[in-house]
Amino acid sequence: MQKIKQSHISFLFQKKNSSKVSFISGILIIVLLSITFLGTWNLISNELFNSWSKLSVEQLKYLTQNRIFPEVASSFWQRALTFTYISNFAAGILLIIFAFCKNKKAISNILTISITYITITFLVFWGLVFPSILKDIKNSSNQKSYWWFVFTTIIHFINPMIAIVAFVLIKKDLVVSKYVIYWAFIFIFIYYLFALSTFFIGEKVTNIYLNNPQLKQELKEINIFSSTKTTIYAFLNFKHPLFYKGNSLFAIVGLNLLIFILGSILAIGITWTWIKVLKIKKYN
Repeated sequence: MQKIKQSHISFLFQKKNSSKVSFISGILIIVLLSITFLGTWNLISNELFNSWSKLSVEQLKYLTQNRIFPEVASSFWQRALTFTYISNFAAGILLIIFAFCKNKKAISNILTISITYITITFLVFWGLVFPSILKDIKNSSNQKSYWWFVFTTIIHFINPMIAIVAFVLIKKDLVVSKYVIYWAFIFIFIYYLFALSTFFIGEKVTNIYLNNPQLKQELKEINIFSSTKTTIYAFLNFKHPLFYKGNSLFAIVGLNLLIFILGSILAIGITWTWIKVLKIKKYN
């Protein structure tokens, strides 16, 4: 039994071994992701404390009577449902699994798809989300903004780079199906439906504010969709897709379809590109 166990981890003691690269990279991604989890949870906890501690006793009493409390755990785990965290976690876990099962074709396929997703995380964030974050940092002297930037850099830049470099280094041991480029579309479709459902189920909450002229005027500088967590990402707002502010139904429907189509093309295209550029072996 001891010999068997040693054989499973013997790659850790070899100088040049794809399993070692995969395992260490996966562990590093999970460790950094865990640090980011804990760090952001602390920031969220501080935000909740600072907001609720400013309320008067009468206000707290009213909220208590109506069973309205700060939802600590759900606020923490809400971030875990973002595409960013899912792609980081998937890439890290699959790199670890690959270290022990690199001859399994199914693992190669799923790992390749996970690298596609974490590549999308990298591209979409730095193309659509980062500019707004940078603007917030420039306009804020709050130390919290800088910590958000540090944590978001880990999961949107450092972890994707670790995953991609590891993927390149283990390319010779990868064997994928010729249909894997189409399988990459599946999770994009599922996640789009999840985001769509989340938005329209929670829309009635935002309407409390948006359908009240006085509240709407007072909150005009606040993104109520983001504040109520109705949208997972600001650009994935099904009423104002890609930050569109108009009311044209044609434009709204068209932009929503464009997001889905571009997401699908991106998933398929990136998977195809990785396989082509790295010359990954394929099977029928």
